[in-house]
Amino acid sequence: MRKNFIKIFFIKHNNKEWFTGLTKCFLSIKIPKILLLASSDRMDKELTIAQMQGKFRLAIINDVGHIIHEDDSKEVAKLIADFILIFKILKKTQQLELID
Repeated sequence: MRKNFIKIFFIKHNNKEWFTGLTKCFLSIKIPKILLLASSDRMDKELTIAQMQGKFRLAIINDVGHIIHEDDSKEVAKLIADFILIFKILKKTQQLELID
């Protein structure tokens, strides 16, 4: 996991356009989606408009840095589990269990 982060970090800082088209790609996905952010000020105009239109679920996680899933893994797991259950991604016979 850390190797991938380092690769992305290296690419990002050596190629300032690494994120070009990322919002459009995210919004073009035709399945339910959730966006986890450390703060809402990290959304661009296109994401902000799409979120207001209900095109994806937004979750703001407070007191975290850039590696949200490591900084607050329990909250991330809870948000994803709730998302899976709300959108019925799992069948009723399946269970989703969070491990403490």
